[in-house]
Amino acid sequence: MNLQTIFDASSDRLIDQAISSAVTSITHAWGEGREAQIVLTGGRTGRKIAQALDLGLDRAIRNQNLGSTSKIHIWFSDERFVEADDKDRTDSTIISEFKLILGHLVFHRVLTPSQINSSIKLSNKVSNKLEDAAAQYSQQISQTLLGNRFDCVILSMGEDGHVASCFPGQDEILNSKTGAAAVSDSPKPPRERVSLTLHQLAQTLAIYIFVLGSEKITPLKAVQDRANSAVVEQLRQNSPVGQIYLLTDQK
Repeated sequence: MNLQTIFDASSDRLIDQAISSAVTSITHAWGEGREAQIVLTGGRTGRKIAQALDLGLDRAIRNQNLGSTSKIHIWFSDERFVEADDKDRTDSTIISEFKLILGHLVFHRVLTPSQINSSIKLSNKVSNKLEDAAAQYSQQISQTLLGNRFDCVILSMGEDGHVASCFPGQDEILNSKTGAAAVSDSPKPPRERVSLTLHQLAQTLAIYIFVLGSEKITPLKAVQDRANSAVVEQLRQNSPVGQIYLLTDQK
């Protein structure tokens, strides 16, 4: 994948740029008679992205007179392995930002610990709950995408250069070829998470990575210089096609 930096002092304008491209990718999928597949990040940036996507797609749907049969599958780049009502849960927060296009959305959510308990009881087996959740999310991906690409992937970068919950130094996860991986020792709490792998995230023509705030200047420069940027470099190498856009308010 090629790498391109997009600078704007306004994070809102950067979000608008990414959402405009995402809407184009989604409506293109619909034009081909397909249901669109996109990946969203969490956090404060993720909430703003969801709000902008809700507005942008509502406008496109109304302008093009698209019916409720046009679907968008929303995947979460990573999820904290906590219960659905926990304040740390990513999907609940992002889903709450969609107000206008809910009838078009299909959310793919990582199972909670209690849901895994139920499945273990039904299957009458003993297993690792976190690994089961990752395996189930991988299965969702393979059964839904059927080997096809995501139409758009939107991520954000941490201060240490991580994306999703793929952290520098965790080689087993960074090199995984599964759809999703169990992260048992995240450097940021909570420690247990399920993350889409770099291999899976790279299966798209366009990845947008938000690198916002002065605290992100060091990992931004590392990626731009191809130095000590193992996470994004691994992401880039997992696909021979497509484009990675770094959207930043820092020069």
